[in-house]
Amino acid sequence: MSGYMTVSLRQGALRGRRLKTPAGNVFFSFQGLPYAKPPLGELRYKAPEPAGSWTGIRDATKLGNQCVHFDPLTQQLVGDEDCLFLNVYTPQLPLGRGVHRPLAVLFWIHGGGFSSGSSNMYGPEPLMDQDVVLVTINYRLGPLGFLSLDSPEVPGNAGMKDMVMALRWVKDNIASFGGDPENVTIFGESAGGAAVHYLVLSPLANGLFRRAIAQSGSALCPWAFSKDPVGRAKRLAVAAGCASSSVEEPEALLRWFREASPVALVKASLDGTATAEERRRGDLTLFVPCVEATREGAFLLEEPAALLASGDVPKVPIVFGLTSHEGILTLGIIEGKLGGPKSPNPSGMSPLEEIASDMERLLPADLLKGKRDLQRSRQLVERLKDFYLGGRQLADDTLDGFVDLLTDINFSVGVIRAARGHARHGAPVFMYEFGFRGRLNFLGQVLGAKVQGVCHADELGYQFAIPGLSEPDEGSAEAVVRRRMGRLWTQFAQCGNPTPTQDDVITTTWLPYSELSPNYLFIGEDLKQETGLWKERVQFWTDIYKM
Repeated sequence: MSGYMTVSLRQGALRGRRLKTPAGNVFFSFQGLPYAKPPLGELRYKAPEPAGSWTGIRDATKLGNQCVHFDPLTQQLVGDEDCLFLNVYTPQLPLGRGVHRPLAVLFWIHGGGFSSGSSNMYGPEPLMDQDVVLVTINYRLGPLGFLSLDSPEVPGNAGMKDMVMALRWVKDNIASFGGDPENVTIFGESAGGAAVHYLVLSPLANGLFRRAIAQSGSALCPWAFSKDPVGRAKRLAVAAGCASSSVEEPEALLRWFREASPVALVKASLDGTATAEERRRGDLTLFVPCVEATREGAFLLEEPAALLASGDVPKVPIVFGLTSHEGILTLGIIEGKLGGPKSPNPSGMSPLEEIASDMERLLPADLLKGKRDLQRSRQLVERLKDFYLGGRQLADDTLDGFVDLLTDINFSVGVIRAARGHARHGAPVFMYEFGFRGRLNFLGQVLGAKVQGVCHADELGYQFAIPGLSEPDEGSAEAVVRRRMGRLWTQFAQCGNPTPTQDDVITTTWLPYSELSPNYLFIGEDLKQETGLWKERVQFWTDIYKM
């Protein structure tokens, strides 16, 4: 069944589509809705301003522009600077049309290292078989979303402030789509998971959502926070062609950034901004959230680790989770299967040979306390090799252990630290491990990894209709896992308990997580309630940080 439906907002009237899921359930789709003014001209780098109204009936049957970014899958620069749009998908329209109660809202934040991606690839159909309203958003990316000059004009975190503005739009408008503005759950994956965690920590987002789900990311992950945003901004300006005399002159630099081509900025951020040390360490996602110097309207005034340690954070119920082999993604990037434009390798060594010759580059920067201590670094590297590689060299026959190492350095340490911190301060916390391998595993198929396991982002095909992935056969394991994921996430959004009852899909009770009882749910072909996710590896890193 298809057709058109009209909804009226304070901004104006919208025409959306009436559609059906593959299971036959009716839902309503409203796409390309502006939640803020286009961030152009003087509004570039600034906090978003509310969108204006329109006359007549606005067409909401097509997706809005993606934000400017480099697509690592197609290796193309795509998008437009006018990109602050969101989409609303709902199985019901408001009370006047026969609805009996407003539905919980799931608010999706896409991943992509804060530098790529869009909401456009996340089809809503699996979640439209549940009793939930889904909102997906675009937000400014890379240097257009996260550039900071540590000044009132360019304070940083514009992309995070976009998310706050979109949440305010939901608060004001979602009732018109059958959603409950007082029952919003934010969820996201990778950088989207880190963004979810940042929104929990930021005072700007207080009161705009009730619950949170952070998939494969937290604000404590090493790639999710910048300690040198101004240095990175200046290097970007030089790489993109700004005169050296203007780089150290604040007004001239601001003027140059406002006039620069967005495509030129994004391109330069990919291949000309990183220092030699950042390239050596693989720290190439450079424009990410940072602390702001200007207090008025700031999204983040302290480093996330300090905020969490203080305990002065809302006790928002939160789900944290990981896939079983997150590090397959990082291995794919190392091997050149994914990422930015490829540069020639002057050493003649393979990527793994280069890593093996200098494993110190893998050490988290905070372990080195801001300086290169060669003796300490070598001790740490030997401990890593003994624990993860059995004391052997990095090679094809030790890739399984290497992927575990990459998983822990880039994802699990930051995620588990965040879960511990929130549980310690009294928030209801749930943990999961996604370990199902099937035809809808998204990124693992793209990378064709040598290591068998569930890659970073592989759960997304069980939450959304992803382009290129076919619908699962009715009754297949993939169909069951997709239905199960939808139920777990929806029930958490509805009542804060992901397993209030059990049935043929939800076959166990998901117990809350704490330091004394580190419970987690294993989501595979079956559900299993377990304790102590990767216990030995967690203890290894706990001991490492005590050295």
